[in-house]
Amino acid sequence: MYTIGIPDNREWEAALRDPIAIIGKAGIVTRRLAMPAGQVNPWNYFPDMVQDADFAWLVPLSFCRISPATDLVLAAVLNRQDPAYTLFIPDGDAILDAPMQIALAASVSNSDDLGASYLRDARPDLKLLSEPVAGSAYLANWLEGPKEELTAKYRLHVREFPPAAGAGVWAIVAHAQALELRRLLKHIHHPEVSRLTNVERALELRFVSSGVHSCGIHCEEDAEGYLHLWMAWKVEATGEVERAGVFSATTTGLEELAWAKTGLNFD
Repeated sequence: MYTIGIPDNREWEAALRDPIAIIGKAGIVTRRLAMPAGQVNPWNYFPDMVQDADFAWLVPLSFCRISPATDLVLAAVLNRQDPAYTLFIPDGDAILDAPMQIALAASVSNSDDLGASYLRDARPDLKLLSEPVAGSAYLANWLEGPKEELTAKYRLHVREFPPAAGAGVWAIVAHAQALELRRLLKHIHHPEVSRLTNVERALELRFVSSGVHSCGIHCEEDAEGYLHLWMAWKVEATGEVERAGVFSATTTGLEELAWAKTGLNFD
């Protein structure tokens, strides 16, 4: 019997519903795994399971880092959920005709540095909080829901505010020798998604190796089959957000085309 380890993270419950259902329909058992706070690559904490060819791991693709020292491979990626940041706003601060639909000087807690950078860039009047505070707005990445019941929502469009590379996608990591399991996972793998996220993650590696403080990259395909790729990055932690986008009919050469648009030449 094959088993897939599922992150036991209450904040990710909404994002986990679809992948858990898909895995169940494929006839694979799921098992909840508690991990230390902030850790998303569970095989680092369960070394005995790494050698189990009947065991695989479900992880957010945007956090998935597989060490070459392991015998693990990326066996499947699932369909993409909405990858955008969402601003959850309490009723008292929700103003429909205001920029980002939030009141002047409102308090906002944020989930990560990239999201905070976007808010500083778009709404410098907002008071950004490093920790959630009752009654404040909350900027959540695709994995997270609001800290409390906040009814007003504003979606930060991926074109202006690209999320982290691979955002919205769950990946399944398996042992390289788990050939039967990997064949089974092909039935729930989405090659059209990995085609785009491969470009995002390759560009992310370029940004990281160039010493850029933070970056967001999102690639999507329109109804006519053309690709749109948007990037945003900060060279320094205190610097301004820079942006660039490219349009292409194919992924061939897209990484090089996009990188040239950044004007970064650290290679």
